[in-house]
Amino acid sequence: NLLVDKKIRCIILAFLSVSYLAITGFSSSASRAVIMLCTVYLAHLLNNESESITSLFIALTVILAFSPYAVYDVGLWMSFFATMGVIVIYDAISDIKYQIKKKPLHIRILINLTVSVAMTLAAVFSLCVFSWLFFGEISLISPITNMVFSGNPLQTVIYGTYDTANI
Repeated sequence: NLLVDKKIRCIILAFLSVSYLAITGFSSSASRAVIMLCTVYLAHLLNNESESITSLFIALTVILAFSPYAVYDVGLWMSFFATMGVIVIYDAISDIKYQIKKKPLHIRILINLTVSVAMTLAAVFSLCVFSWLFFGEISLISPITNMVFSGNPLQTVIYGTYDTANI
């Protein structure tokens, strides 16, 4: 918690996020992520709850408002739809996180691992159409390699959670 008030932490994290964005050259996918984060931080500052899907569409609107030609950026659309796939799956299974707190540890780990795999697959499969449209191919090993190399399922087993909403 850094011994700092949550609102001050939000301001510091927003500043660091925008600084990171500047260092990376304001790519569309990084801009989407940082705008979504700043939307969440702003909601915390205003004592409101943030919605992931609303943050995603705010990010897309801001990016297209400042750079209308970003509509032609394949990276933006792939980032947008991968994120939307994860959000849709997360929202569909978010009730699980409240139900598993009283379960034995091995059941919680199994459920968290399943949720993690589902979220990874949601991101991969939400990109299949774009991969085929823009690159003319769909990788059959992509779901497996994403789960192995992203570290997300392993991280889920180690930390025992898939909830990254806490700041």
